[in-house]
Amino acid sequence: MEQKIRLVIGYGNPGKRYVNARNNVGCIVIDSAVQNAINIFPTATVRNWEIRSKYMILAINLDPFTFVVKSRTFESKFDDTAVSLYRFYKLDPENFYIILPDENISVGHYLVDKSSDSVPEAVTKIENQISSKDFWKVRIGIGGTNEELNEIDQTKVKYLGKRLARELELINLTSKKPR
Repeated sequence: MEQKIRLVIGYGNPGKRYVNARNNVGCIVIDSAVQNAINIFPTATVRNWEIRSKYMILAINLDPFTFVVKSRTFESKFDDTAVSLYRFYKLDPENFYIILPDENISVGHYLVDKSSDSVPEAVTKIENQISSKDFWKVRIGIGGTNEELNEIDQTKVKYLGKRLARELELINLTSKKPR
């Protein structure tokens, strides 16, 4: 029997200039979720981020085998990275998650669904390229503004990373749990 692979990829832009940008909440949530997992199971084996030209990837869970990914491309090329990984791992849409910003949800809130309402253009391109809309969209609220996240909003988004680490079962870490 082939092992199931899950892929959780954060939508955002690379570089220090965009660290606190609202559209970068996907990467902020992934960083927070990974840190939360490490804090819960400090003796578990978590490999370091592997850096590729278009993304950073980390294996975080063995059952099911789960990779978290932060794109190193800009939003306009996000679909290329996501689709390449989707095809490389021969994923079923049910095991594909994209963490993305949603301006229709207030900061500090999120929604996990498969709806294609109000998704960024790159996500629509992904749907077209893989011929499916039936993958998970983890919508992180950014409110209706384009300004950078202030300190309070950053704290709210990081907290969502901790909650989503549990909800998406990212904290059932790789090898042995501490005794």
